[in-house]
Amino acid sequence: MMKQRWQDWGNLVLAVWLFFTPWTMANAGDAMSSVNAWIVGVVIGIVALWALATPSAATPEWLIALFGAWTFVTPWVLHFTSLALAWNAWVVGALVLVLALWALGVETRHHGGVSA
Repeated sequence: MMKQRWQDWGNLVLAVWLFFTPWTMANAGDAMSSVNAWIVGVVIGIVALWALATPSAATPEWLIALFGAWTFVTPWVLHFTSLALAWNAWVVGALVLVLALWALGVETRHHGGVSA
């Protein structure tokens, strides 16, 4: 069994943060941003757990990167009404994306290529 990547743990923590953001930032009333945070938080969390269970697989990292990119663009796509929630989405999305790509880079360096 391969060693788990710390980046996957980081993405799991970010997923939990994203899920609870509508409550922690007292903005659960903004339906679009709240529903997005709940759904994407759960999805990133599940895929991060998948990545932790299969540390040599690249597929979960690509999916996490995709959802990190989505989280980053959601303030524009969904027209967030709260600047604080927009900044949260930009920061969390960028961190998730960077950690996923970093994990992919580690995998590529260790195995000379990416496996699915």
